Amino acid sequence: MIILLIWVAVLIAVVVLYLRQVYSTFSRNDIKHFKPIPLLGNMGKVMLRLDHMAYDLCNLYNSFPEERFVGRFEFLSEAVVIRDVELIKKITVKDFEYFLDHRSFDTESFFGRSLFLLKGQEWKDMRSTLSPAFTSSKIRLMVPFMVEVGDQMIVSLKKKIKDSENDYIDIECKDLTTRYANDVIASCAFGLKVDSHTDENNQFYQMGKKATNFSFGQIIIFFFLMHAPKLVKILKWDILSDAVKSFFTNLVLGTMKDREERNIVRPDMIHLLMEAKKGKLTHADVKSNDEAAGFATVEESSVGRKEITREWADRDLVAQALLFFLAGFETISSSMSFLLYELAVNTDVQDRLGQEIREHDAKNGGKFDFNSIQTMTYLDMVVSEVLRLWPPAVATDRICNRDYNLGKPNETAEKDFILRKGAAIMIPTFAIHRDPEFFPEPEKFNPDRFSEENKHKINVLAYMPFGLGPRNCIGSRFALCELKKMIILLLCVIFVLAVLVPYFKQVSSLRRHGVNYFVPLPLIGNMTNVLLRKHHGADDLLYLYKSFPDDRFVGRFEFTSKTIVIRDVELAKKMTIKDFEYFHDHRNFGVESFFTRTLFLLQGQEWKDMRSTLSPAFTSSKIRLMVPFMVEVGDQMIQSLKKQIEASEDDYIDLDCKDLTTRYTNDVIASCAFGLKVDSHSDKDNKFFEMGKTATNFGFFQMLVFFIMMNVPKLLKILDWDVIPYEVRAFFTSLVLDTMKDREMHNIVRPDLIHLLMQAKKGKISHEDVKPNDAATGFATVEESEFGKKEINRVWKDDDLVAQALIFFFAGFESVSSAMTFLMYELAVNPDVQDRLAQEIKEHDAKNGGKFDFNSIQDMTYLDMVVSEVLRLWPPAIFLDRQCNKEYNMGKPNKTAEKDFILPKGSGIAIPTYAFHRDPQYYPDPEKFDPERFSEENKHKINPLAYMPFGGGPRNCIGSRFALCEVKVMIYQLLRHMELSPNEKTCIPPKLATNDLNIRLQGGHSLRLRIRR
Repeated sequence: MIILLIWVAVLIAVVVLYLRQVYSTFSRNDIKHFKPIPLLGNMGKVMLRLDHMAYDLCNLYNSFPEERFVGRFEFLSEAVVIRDVELIKKITVKDFEYFLDHRSFDTESFFGRSLFLLKGQEWKDMRSTLSPAFTSSKIRLMVPFMVEVGDQMIVSLKKKIKDSENDYIDIECKDLTTRYANDVIASCAFGLKVDSHTDENNQFYQMGKKATNFSFGQIIIFFFLMHAPKLVKILKWDILSDAVKSFFTNLVLGTMKDREERNIVRPDMIHLLMEAKKGKLTHADVKSNDEAAGFATVEESSVGRKEITREWADRDLVAQALLFFLAGFETISSSMSFLLYELAVNTDVQDRLGQEIREHDAKNGGKFDFNSIQTMTYLDMVVSEVLRLWPPAVATDRICNRDYNLGKPNETAEKDFILRKGAAIMIPTFAIHRDPEFFPEPEKFNPDRFSEENKHKINVLAYMPFGLGPRNCIGSRFALCELKKMIILLLCVIFVLAVLVPYFKQVSSLRRHGVNYFVPLPLIGNMTNVLLRKHHGADDLLYLYKSFPDDRFVGRFEFTSKTIVIRDVELAKKMTIKDFEYFHDHRNFGVESFFTRTLFLLQGQEWKDMRSTLSPAFTSSKIRLMVPFMVEVGDQMIQSLKKQIEASEDDYIDLDCKDLTTRYTNDVIASCAFGLKVDSHSDKDNKFFEMGKTATNFGFFQMLVFFIMMNVPKLLKILDWDVIPYEVRAFFTSLVLDTMKDREMHNIVRPDLIHLLMQAKKGKISHEDVKPNDAATGFATVEESEFGKKEINRVWKDDDLVAQALIFFFAGFESVSSAMTFLMYELAVNPDVQDRLAQEIKEHDAKNGGKFDFNSIQDMTYLDMVVSEVLRLWPPAIFLDRQCNKEYNMGKPNKTAEKDFILPKGSGIAIPTYAFHRDPQYYPDPEKFDPERFSEENKHKINPLAYMPFGGGPRNCIGSRFALCEVKVMIYQLLRHMELSPNEKTCIPPKLATNDLNIRLQGGHSLRLRIRR
């Protein structure tokens, strides 16, 4: 027993020493690498399917940005991953003789006889033999076969769409493209006519699936091929099954024999292999423009242009035919699938490419041949970009066949690294293609990188979809031809690839009732211009509103959701007030989110109860107590501005007003809502401000969640996603509940929102202090309805109270700061208004000894006129939405309609505030900033139904008094101390930025501030 234990200990020690030796190469040479796991090396995440190999390599590549090369352990084998593109060029081109071969696992596998895995002189001879078969002149002859296969695919798709109950079909693109590629190879390589779209289980296709479907058993064989090739040779294992080898051997040799006997000539791969076998293929027809298949085409090197008289065995020729089949079946079909995907999600690219195809069709009478590939510029740009973002191979490898000096791995290394004979290198194509050093915004699908104006900017060493150097992909021209032909056929016949909703059913109900609308795109609806950033959402709605001046309401499609846009203000009043019970809810998309617990998205009785609970907290008497906090925050803002101006070399500073007002509102909310003293002007990165930015910054992921929330809410629930990030929810939950607990324990009373929520929770807030002049904060103030004045004894959960604090924060952080920003802008570009307002402030100061409180807000007439006009021209919400909770008769949409339109339950309506506010019917010269509209002499002329900066009806904005107070306090303090003027960056005339969901001006809100003298 003791002897056995000793042997076990010795064995363990030997294994440990062996693994330490294996995994120490990089450490000894100061080469950066991830710490390996015994036996697995750095392949743990890939093996456990936690990461795709592409992302695993990307992570390694991105983790060491200063390195020329890094290390990677693939199980027990080491590989050097090259990061420096100049070094890649040197290895693959200049010093190619050191790196002739791929890793071929040292086995006489059937696949090992293919061009991809042949070594040394054998590979050179085979490359030279096959090279003439892949010139443009040879590929040109195969294009008709591709066209024929594409035609049968289109016939099949049309039939399936016609036979479906709807006018569309949902398909798995990888299956579609694999069947297309399979049939192209059957025709172009083997001279067979196969239709895998109709005969879905044909033998040729089934053999392709068997050959490319890596089962667990094949993965085990692959593992042994890499690490124990001699064992594989003894056991006579092969990645390819006997059935696959036998099928292709019989097919190739049988076809060759039959053609030889019957003198059949067909310009396909079998014919070219027969010519190669006889030594009849030459390079005489290789022309100078042989890269004409596209930007991504790789050139043949001198190695592939040598004349070879070598005799090849039948087995070798079968192996080349099989390699050609496998490359087309899997690699090319994958590229096609990603191309279809990118066109589906980038409709602007799809539209532009569709236009180029239609123009080509019209010019050439529908004819497509090899010359078409040369002339279609945008098609090549699109394909080139797909091959950048989704390269056919995520990495390419080489074996070092003699010791090679790679140089120092980084600038701090003390010695060169000598790569030993037999060592492997990897070139991480996927990672290099996504490196922002070479491709700005690398994750963005942008074909314009490859336009005539831009493609010279591309570092050709960093673009390698078909490899680099003499060992590049011999079939790049064929692949590009096949790829381009398929997409042309699809876009010619199918206008939109991402057809997920029935187009005609979307619009039929509106058409039947005479409701006007813009023709929608399937899936995108009428959101194309907004998604493509051609229009801001406000301008997009304004355009729809103006396009149908005689209509009471019109239709609009927001992705897959149909919305009725109200144009008639009397109808808007009826829906929001008289018939409020039909429309008491906002759309909340049918999913439980943290945000849906806010007053804004609560529905039915819950909303009524919460409105009644919170309403007393927003009366003038309560807001009056918060004004000193606003003044205090304003004072610290002015102090910061004065300090910045005094420190500047000039007597002014240029700043982004949106940043200034957001910091101000942030600090006001921190004080008035949460009882915190925050100075975001001095402490620019404080956590409270950072959480606000995180919560209101709609990045790609939030946009994706919002899209799913609108169209597939059940999926959102399954994925447990929320529009509001987890860290924001956690931060505010902790802040609100901890503050409540602390105040409860220490009997702290501070007249802020936390205190009011605590009172609301206890049911101690009442409506007794609501006075008749409770709208005294200004003309724009909205009145509380009877719903908000009912006494409620309901007990609310902590989460509900936290949600109300959060919506209050959001509204202040974004909506109020936007109003302030546009107010500053209008004062800067309208100096006469600014001077008159500054004079009123100066007179108020003299009269009240510099004191400013809630009474000041009531007294300053011109200040209210200015603020009211800003809220007209730049309302906080560009539209109001409601959801119909029971069928509603909207009447006729226009005078020509023959019948009333019944709005179905669950439908959405939109009241376009921004458009009403800019309608000359209600506001003459509506684009002009004119506070005189709201003077005592003029304001009676305003139709109150057409002025709704804070909404209309019982569901109006509960915080209008607070917002008006905050805006007025801020501008009072600012103009008291500062002069505003435009600078060279100011957007004049104003134009909304199209890259933001919120209202912003193009180029930002830069203004110049001076201390007022």
